[in-house]
Amino acid sequence: MDIGRAFGYIFDDERWGNKVLAGGLLNLVPVLNLATLGYSLRALRNVAAGEARPLPAWDNLGDDLAKGLVAFAAYAIYALPLLLMLAVTTTFSAVAGRLGAHEGLRGMLWMCGTTLSCLVATYTLLLAAWLPAATVRYAQVGALAAFFQFEEVWAFIARDPGGYVVALLASWLGALVALVVGSVFCFVGIAFTALAAGLVWAHLMGQLLRQASQEAPAAAC
Repeated sequence: MDIGRAFGYIFDDERWGNKVLAGGLLNLVPVLNLATLGYSLRALRNVAAGEARPLPAWDNLGDDLAKGLVAFAAYAIYALPLLLMLAVTTTFSAVAGRLGAHEGLRGMLWMCGTTLSCLVATYTLLLAAWLPAATVRYAQVGALAAFFQFEEVWAFIARDPGGYVVALLASWLGALVALVVGSVFCFVGIAFTALAAGLVWAHLMGQLLRQASQEAPAAAC
């Protein structure tokens, strides 16, 4: 995996400044900012296809927005159990705080709340590891159902788990750098650095997808 290439390929495009500027401005607009997710998916597919200049032109805003909206809907569905657990945990904590004279019941509620908090943390970590692969599957198929093709998503991860972990860690590093650098410019800069971080992620996952597609014919033989 070429991590350096993932962080630097944006600048190989002679029009990278205009493309990043356009994406950053879109990121400042609610709802329209979801188009940058669709744009990143196009970059991912370009990397997987082996294109020399994988950074797309902003020439299909409607489709990018539609793809971003579908992905957002899938993320919301995945987040439902998390939101439910958080709501129950908050309720337990609030009720326990009002049961000053009922030590036994209060202790039981605190224990249930602590257990749910552990489940929340575990589920959050699992989502952070799973959703990138599910998003890659969506980039391939282009339908909401792709996010829930669990066998295919797991196969993508299991094909090269080490490479997948490296790609995750590198993309998380890119997101952290984007947050730090963007916050220097009164947080407005995050709109632009977040786009760059998404494009880093797209290249890393595109590399994995390209490797998988190259190995598939050999495996079939």
